[in-house]
Amino acid sequence: EAIRSDPLDISLPEKFPSFLYIETPVIANRGIWTWGYVIYDYKNFLDNMARLRMNLLTIWNDKPPLNIEKVIDYAHDRGIRIVLGFPWGWGKKLNLANPEDQQKLKAEVLCTYEKEYSHLKHDGIYFQTLTETNDRTINSKPIALVTCELVNDISADLLQRFPALEIQFGLHATSIMDDYPMLKSLDNRVTITWEDAGTLPYSYDPRSLNDSPENTVGFSSINNAEKTISYSRNLAGLRKDCCFAMVAKGFSEIRWRSEFE
Repeated sequence: EAIRSDPLDISLPEKFPSFLYIETPVIANRGIWTWGYVIYDYKNFLDNMARLRMNLLTIWNDKPPLNIEKVIDYAHDRGIRIVLGFPWGWGKKLNLANPEDQQKLKAEVLCTYEKEYSHLKHDGIYFQTLTETNDRTINSKPIALVTCELVNDISADLLQRFPALEIQFGLHATSIMDDYPMLKSLDNRVTITWEDAGTLPYSYDPRSLNDSPENTVGFSSINNAEKTISYSRNLAGLRKDCCFAMVAKGFSEIRWRSEFE
């Protein structure tokens, strides 16, 4: 055919009808958990998170970084919330099944938050306590039960002083396993962020559960994808009206014993 010399007659309405189109991600909080000292250029790091539509960054440090206020402001400008982490007994030589040590820890947590974090414009705090172990008990009591009582006690006082505070509890399933129903009584204002609860996406290497210090035991009950999904469903349904949060790993390679420190 000959090439047309007249434009195509496309009749369009004078204006489109009014309409509203809204998209909402299925996962509300999408982000990264990191040790703060490995963020070498926080601006580029946060810019890249925003490009990837991530909106939450949890930074774990022994102390708040010296420039954390600038980091928080920059993150907020990009729609990214900042959660700051510090330990609640993790790595400390305390017997957290002992009432005296529990009270020492509570006093330390309250003092630390008041002095070092309460004045910052963060969006919440993250903590780890005594669950990063393959032991299931402490002083003959289930770690799940001891942890639940300890976290409830500390959180109650902290939330009484700072009622708007968002608290995330980084909990390793290695020490919980089938005892997870004991966590049903955990304060609903505390979000559990589950780690090491099976194979992919919890494990570094989907072919193995033995690539990090916390994954040195054979998980007979959650050693494949189907069992991991089933276990995750149980965890997600345990505490009604609470968020389900998890640390997804997958294909990250960390040389724990030779280069980590």
